[in-house]
Amino acid sequence: MDWETQEFSYIGPQIEDILGWTPDSFKTVQDWIDLMHPEDRESTLNVCMALSNKGTDHEADYRVFN
Repeated sequence: MDWETQEFSYIGPQIEDILGWTPDSFKTVQDWIDLMHPEDRESTLNVCMALSNKGTDHEADYRVFN
């Protein structure tokens, strides 16, 4: 994720096997947010942005619409 451009630099092909989304189905942060369950958006974004800004690799658990 490039927070300056608000775009993903890489989406692995396994996303299609896991969630049924093609790697081209979301390119921007807004695309990602739109697929996320509304109740999980704020906390997930806060954690991911804080850790990304520190340069820390991370994972997050959240619900998505499939």
